[in-house]
Amino acid sequence: MAASKKKKKTGSRGRAKARATPRRKTKAKPKRRTSKPKRRAAPRKKETNILSEALKDIERELNNLRKGKIATESKIRSLAQNIQQTQNRELDLKGKIQKLVAREEALDLQKDRLKTKIDRVKEKIQRVTAIGAEMEEID
Repeated sequence: MAASKKKKKTGSRGRAKARATPRRKTKAKPKRRTSKPKRRAAPRKKETNILSEALKDIERELNNLRKGKIATESKIRSLAQNIQQTQNRELDLKGKIQKLVAREEALDLQKDRLKTKIDRVKEKIQRVTAIGAEMEEID
């Protein structure tokens, strides 16, 4: 165990000794490229542009659909009001028709009574003319 461990050589006070000769500067070795190619910025921008354009198109279409929905709902409300007004008018007209039918029935009864009275008056006139004719014969 003791043989495998190496001790650091230190000077007094635990510091490393200063070298008498300065170190040589070596040329830096160029970094090797890894096997992964660098990503190109242009395709990513194209992808994001395509996606953003698609999202914009979808948003426009949604806005158009919302506008269409609002327009359709307003038309439906307008039609519902028109239907309600038409139904109210229909009820008013039905009420007027019922009144007219009742009045027509009353007028028919009155007409029948007047016809019977006219018939009675005609009979009386015929009797009077018959009596008048008999009176002329007697004279």
